[in-house]
Amino acid sequence: MKNNHKEIIEKYFVGSLSQDERSKLNEILDCDIEARNFFRLMATVEEGLAEKSEGPVSLTPNQNTRLHFLVRFLPWAISAAAAVIIFFLVNERKTFINEIEQTEELIEQPFVATVLNQVNSKFTAGMTPVDSQFRIGRYELENGIAHIRFSNGADLFMSGSVRFDIKSDLLVVLHRGNVRAVVPAMAKGFTISSPGVNYVDLGTEFGLSVDGETGVSKLHVFDGQVNARDPGSKLLLSEVTEGQTVKYANGVIEHLEKMDTEIFIEPGSIGFLRWRQNFNKIISDPDLIACFSFDSFESESSTLPEGLKTESRGNKLKNLSKNSIVSDGIISNARWVTGRWTEKKALLFDRNEDFVELDIAGEFDELTFSSWVKIDRRDTTLSPIFNSNGWSPNNVHWQISRLGHCWIGIHGRGIVETDYKYTTPINKWINLVAVISSKQMETRSYLNGTVISLHKLKNKFKLVPGKSRLGGWNPEGVKVVTNRALRGRMDEFCIWKRALSEIEIRGLLDGMQPVTLWQGGSFEHPNFKNLNK
Repeated sequence: MKNNHKEIIEKYFVGSLSQDERSKLNEILDCDIEARNFFRLMATVEEGLAEKSEGPVSLTPNQNTRLHFLVRFLPWAISAAAAVIIFFLVNERKTFINEIEQTEELIEQPFVATVLNQVNSKFTAGMTPVDSQFRIGRYELENGIAHIRFSNGADLFMSGSVRFDIKSDLLVVLHRGNVRAVVPAMAKGFTISSPGVNYVDLGTEFGLSVDGETGVSKLHVFDGQVNARDPGSKLLLSEVTEGQTVKYANGVIEHLEKMDTEIFIEPGSIGFLRWRQNFNKIISDPDLIACFSFDSFESESSTLPEGLKTESRGNKLKNLSKNSIVSDGIISNARWVTGRWTEKKALLFDRNEDFVELDIAGEFDELTFSSWVKIDRRDTTLSPIFNSNGWSPNNVHWQISRLGHCWIGIHGRGIVETDYKYTTPINKWINLVAVISSKQMETRSYLNGTVISLHKLKNKFKLVPGKSRLGGWNPEGVKVVTNRALRGRMDEFCIWKRALSEIEIRGLLDGMQPVTLWQGGSFEHPNFKNLNK
């Protein structure tokens, strides 16, 4: 509150306001919340004093002898009481204002870190990030896994029960739990403090474990060097380099021969664990007729479907859906490589003879195709994601043109192209979806959950995919052929015998994206805003 505002309010209560100042006071009270609070405070004090001084005074005979004394000192008593009341009210007001200022200061604090990835992470109430953002303060992870990235690029990976304070983007105090830090050169000096010792990073990767009850800490350096220093004197206690482990307890630091480093979460494993957790949502759909995860599961977790535990990485892709309409996929020449995460596998389609062949029995009114791919380049005229062999009536082709446009081809219904304004990005993991519906008489194409084309068809028909290929095309029976082959990686492919809704298609991204804050080249198509709400 401005000083001149305070003066005008005080003049009001002593009865010395001019007419102009009265108008000014009304304006102040309309727009200044602090002025209104101060006005209420002064009004409360005045009302309290009025109550104390109002009403007749009835005296007994014994009190008459003290009348002169009371009359003489009553004004001073009232003034003293008023002073005491004002003192406490003003101090209460100051405390209230301080709390407001502290809250405003907290709100104005910049975020210094964000949750980049997580699996089942749960933070303690009152010690949780706001919208996945961290300011300076205390936090506590109760369970689950979290990957936190600081504004300077430093990464913290934590799992289980972890309590920590963020002091700045270069200083974290670890009270309890296990964390793994990956620190780039630009964040050199990043420090994790534990009871009695500071671990100062010199641009490296290390794991730190702190016992919450004893305060004992153990450090293991995976790469580079970490200096252990006294928090007060900054005295160097030990230089810890790659492969070394130290323990700090009771003021003494000692080197250990080995440490159980499996307590530290692997940086690349979080997304993969999240994907495994969410994959059940997909394969439980009764309308799912094909689901190829391109992976095997060695976990003994009873929550995983039986099929996920038996898929092999030989020359066959196992169809994990409970429906027998679609056969397993037979791999021809395509090679096993890394997928969206280090632990996940994918198939690399890099030559004309690389493909996966499968057989889809029956006729369908609707089909939805979904695939996670990473396009390396677009060498050929058309890059097949899924193509029926040959080109017979009501066969289906789903391809990407050399310019990066998605094409849905239905024999006898023409080729349906995506909007030319948008292309599939290169060297990024993306989710592509194609929806074909004879019931709705339309086709829809999606990139990362966003519709990029919608085309109406003229009449109803049956879809007959038949024998088909992923990543390639068998042009049997077709006289004029252009070269069609995918150049890139695929690590998931699914087919539903219904048209998935907008909400279901966006749901395919939940837990499946490479990282929580993944953008993947997504965008908002200006002509389809109503479809993406």
